[in-house]
Parts: sequence; C-alpha cells; structure tokens
Amino acid sequence: MSSKATRQVLVGKQTVAGTGVNVDVALHATSSVQPMVDKIHPEEDIGSFAPSRHYIGSIRPQGQLVLPDAVYEEILIPLSMALGEPTPSAGPPYTWTFTLANTTASGLLAFCLWTLEYTADVNTYLVRAEDVFAKSLTIEGVAGKGWKVTADLDGGEVTLPAALSATPAIDDTVTPIRMAETLLYVDTTWAGIGVTNVEELIQFTWKLEEYQHAKQFAGSLYPNGRGNGRYKMTLELILEVSAPEAQTFADAILATTQYAVQIKGLVDANDSCKINGMYMVEEVSTLDDRDGNNTIKITLLGEKDASDNTGAVVVVTDVAAL
Repeated sequence: MSSKATRQVLVGKQTVAGTGVNVDVALHATSSVQPMVDKIHPEEDIGSFAPSRHYIGSIRPQGQLVLPDAVYEEILIPLSMALGEPTPSAGPPYTWTFTLANTTASGLLAFCLWTLEYTADVNTYLVRAEDVFAKSLTIEGVAGKGWKVTADLDGGEVTLPAALSATPAIDDTVTPIRMAETLLYVDTTWAGIGVTNVEELIQFTWKLEEYQHAKQFAGSLYPNGRGNGRYKMTLELILEVSAPEAQTFADAILATTQYAVQIKGLVDANDSCKINGMYMVEEVSTLDDRDGNNTIKITLLGEKDASDNTGAVVVVTDVAAL
C-alpha cells in the first residue's frame, strides 16, 4: 500500500521588508523552519526561591530549506535568498547571473526577501516566516544522483497561523540538475574559465558562508535589519586519483597558484547552471577506496584575482521573474 506525504513548502517574494505576502510558489523541497523564542528569566526576585515571571527578549524564524533533488527552475529561489536578486537577461531562455561581491562598492546584489510557509500536514501545523533570507548556502552533487541545495535560513517576524495564505499547485514540468550531466572545468584565468574539462569528477560541495546576517535593534522583538559581511566560499572536489589533474592539485598546495574553476550542469541551451569562482588549493587528502575508485579530495578556498574577479552562479532557464 502506498502513501503520499502532504507536507508542503511554499514561498512568495516580498517587495517591502517587514511586509509579508501571500505565497505563490510550491517548491520541490523540505523545510525545518521554526520559531526561536528567547525567554528571559530576571534574577532580581530577592527573597524568593523560584523565579516568578519571565519576558520574551526576541523572536526569529530559523531552520533550513532543502531542495534534495534540485531543478533548474527552482534553484533560483535559494540562490536569491543567499546572494540577492539580479535582473535576468532577455529571453526565453533567461540568464540569471548571481554575482559575488568583490569590494564594498562592486557586485553587491540587492537583498531578496521571501515569505515562507511550511506545513507538516496541510493545515495541521503551520509556520509562517517573513523577511526570510539565507545566511549560508550549500550546493552539492554525488555521481549517480542529482544536485542537492541547502539554505540555512534566518528572518524577521514568525507566526503560527491556522491556514496557508494560498495553495499554489506544484509544477511538475521541471528539469532536474543531474550529476550525469555535470562537468568540471579548471583553468588558470577568469577570462578562460570553462574551457579545460577535468575528467572523473565523483563529488563536489560548494558552500557560501557569512555573507548575509540579521541585525537586531532595540524597539523590535524581531530582527528588522540585514547586513553583508566578508564571506567564505569553499569548494570540495572528489576525483578519481588517476585523473592527471588530481596530481596537479596535490602539487598546488605547495604553491600560490590560483585556479578558475567551473562546475557546470547542462541539459541544453535552455537549461544550465554554472558555479564559477577563483580559488586557491587549501587542502588535499587521499581517501580510501570508494566503490572501486581510488579517490583524492581537494579543498579550494575562494578568492578574488588581480582584476577583482570573484565568482558567480549563472542559471539559464525559462523562468522570467521570481
């Protein structure tokens, strides 16, 4: 006997901070967003063995949004949560370029805030969070599977309403991002990125941390400000050790060489996703036999080059607007 889960994750893009919207997109995703309440127990009750009161210091939504089998049409949403909202090129298909800032005056995209609603069983238990954004983002893929995207979320006001604000239908006419259609390119300059294919990629994990954060000010129970900070971008690659590039990476840890690295998911000209970046080799380790493969793991740390090129995630899809 089969069963079908009725759990849902729905989002809607906000135009104004502090003002939530009705959700209008149902995602192929899971979520663990929940209210985090900071309750304060004062200690000034002199003469009492037990505290007699408490008050709430702050409330915020925290948790994760996970696309366990990412699709080209929906990866735009966690990317915008983490990197901001770009303006797509004319289409179709439309090209979305999520740039990483290189200085305080260059490359910084405008915040893109979302209203998120997550229900455990239709309207049985519902969390609604406004001003949602991602404070870290992870994109990973393993041979034989699809890409997985995980966004660690923060936000503003959070409530437990009785019902969803809307019930949009999930779109099943989507295109999966598969590792079987994923290529790795490693070149020496940003201008030449995406030229030299590296064979025998087994796994990758790209992570962006510490780029965006919430600000809590007096006068509000909820975080009502957002800021950007110096970020950390890492890329872990696992290759078959027999690949010639594996030895090159192993040697590079002893040098100051920079690499222009691209992870590219490609179906055709209408569906693609490129994760571009400038990196240095930070760590290399040899792993045990894995499914009959002798592997090597390379950890790369994101940098900018002499021309201030840092990185970008470029998505081509038929989606015209968030």
